[in-house]
Parts: sequence; C-alpha cells; structure tokens
Amino acid sequence: MTWYQLRADYPEPDSLISEHPTEQEAVDAKRRYEDPDKS
Repeated sequence: MTWYQLRADYPEPDSLISEHPTEQEAVDAKRRYEDPDKS
C-alpha cells in the first residue's frame, strides 16, 4: 500500500508532517499546511 507523506524542513530538515492513504488527502493537507488561513 502506498502512503503519501507530507514533509517539511521545519522544525527539522525533512520532518514528516503527516501521512495520507490517498494523494488527494495529501494534497489537501499540504494546502492547509502551507496556507492555514484557507482551511
């Protein structure tokens, strides 16, 4: 099974922010992470 991982360089380099079973969920999470005002 493939999991999509959301990673960032904060607070640590290549930090795992979250994991998602579908690409769409990962994309949505990435959007929320990058722009919290649009949640």
